[in-house]
Amino acid sequence: MEGKAGIGFDANTSGPLRLSVDVYDPNDVRYKLRTEFQLVPDIFVVGQRTKPDREGETGSYVGLRHTF
Repeated sequence: MEGKAGIGFDANTSGPLRLSVDVYDPNDVRYKLRTEFQLVPDIFVVGQRTKPDREGETGSYVGLRHTF
């Protein structure tokens, strides 16, 4: 997905939730949805979904992120 033309939108609410949407490649539309929820300062639960619209390339991810 990276390296293709695209557009993105980030929504940082006044609370602990962040949302990011990226859409790539106008010739073969693909997207990435990402949500982060802040548990405590510098630690987030992250969920991400990618949809390249090709069988076998879709991915869902859940994890923790620590910022320094």
